[in-house]
Amino acid sequence: MIQFYSVCDRLGIMIWQEFMFACALCPVDKPFLENVELEVTDQVSRLMSHPSIVLWSGNNENQEFMVKGWDKAVVLNPYLFAGMDLEYGAQSMPSFKILGEVVPASEWHPRSALMVHRNHHGNGQQEMIEQIEYQFELPPALSKYYRAHPSLSLALPEKNRGALVDSFCYLTQCAQARSITAQTEHYRRGNGLPIHTMGALYWQLNDIWPGPTWSSIEHDGTWKPLHYYMRNAFQDIVVTGFQPPKSQEVHIHVSVCGLGAVSGSLKYRSLHLASGELSDSRRVQFSIPGQNKAELDATSGADSGPSIVRMLPQIYPVERPFPLSLLKQDPILVAGDFVLTEKDQYAYEIRFIVTATAATAGFVFLQWDANNIQGWFSDNGFWLLKGETKKIVFSGHKDHAHGTPALTPANLELRSLSDVVRDADLVGQVHKMITLK
Repeated sequence: MIQFYSVCDRLGIMIWQEFMFACALCPVDKPFLENVELEVTDQVSRLMSHPSIVLWSGNNENQEFMVKGWDKAVVLNPYLFAGMDLEYGAQSMPSFKILGEVVPASEWHPRSALMVHRNHHGNGQQEMIEQIEYQFELPPALSKYYRAHPSLSLALPEKNRGALVDSFCYLTQCAQARSITAQTEHYRRGNGLPIHTMGALYWQLNDIWPGPTWSSIEHDGTWKPLHYYMRNAFQDIVVTGFQPPKSQEVHIHVSVCGLGAVSGSLKYRSLHLASGELSDSRRVQFSIPGQNKAELDATSGADSGPSIVRMLPQIYPVERPFPLSLLKQDPILVAGDFVLTEKDQYAYEIRFIVTATAATAGFVFLQWDANNIQGWFSDNGFWLLKGETKKIVFSGHKDHAHGTPALTPANLELRSLSDVVRDADLVGQVHKMITLK
């Protein structure tokens, strides 16, 4: 086990090291405390030489429960700053192509008995529905369907039930990515404040089975949108947008970590989704002394030139849910110019271009229609304006038995938030039967 710490030292992997006290009240009698002292002394002496250990945790969640009560341990303000912020997360479903292999068609509803059983977080399915509706204003028929008694879904054709639970899985992953990214970016901004936030560790990385969890990587290795967003959120230079409490103003913030002094210019535009009006380009200059931040005036300056950073369209805290009706027009996503390159005996690469040909596309998510395709895209869960193109690279791992999979543009599935609006029409014949439960 000691080799694990040595590998982390060498690779720069940071460790949150816990003592063996978690989610329970421990004895406080003298013999037990003396035993704890010996345990702590032994473990710290054994591991203290490893720089990869960035935090020693005396307990896991115990302090929160003791302060707030075991039945009232609710974080009222998730946007507080601290020196290091740990174990924050939000649940999401696995992708439907994986879930559909372990859940029968009769259970394809967000609140079915088997879905609830597979979620080991109490009331987790209901919380994910609420999390979606906190982020997105859904079509009324879809919102009612998610909250309806699961038996009503059996009136739908199996294909429709599959499409609706597929949309639910996708929406939970979109909401998870928005939530956790926003919180991470909040902590990045805290690095330039007096509290000097120096670290953030979200929960959790990967899954041990296909089910609803807090993970950013699915059981088969597929990256959820959250994992792509976290890769961006932890870059050395991060550009974020936010609204201060009780303010309608949008602030643009540049956070820098691990570099010296940084200066440059940032170009931005705004899009009015209802009208489709795109503002003229604006450019602001910034200069950061290093390991610090700069807050830019988002209303000043106008210039031309290349963009250095593109900010995702997500502003927090959320004042109101994002109306999906603004994206009801089908963007008609097209993928083309496929080029497959063999890298070596273990890896291959596919380059292609994605275009939104007819309208703005929100949360464009790419996945292959076959399972067991190992690898990741250069970006995912992104937005495209009408007519905009994006170059994508898929870095794949070869199957030792079959080599490079025969993937073509026909194998690539593209979806966006506009698909969710159209999926609401699938509720169809059960719409009048639905009652909130």
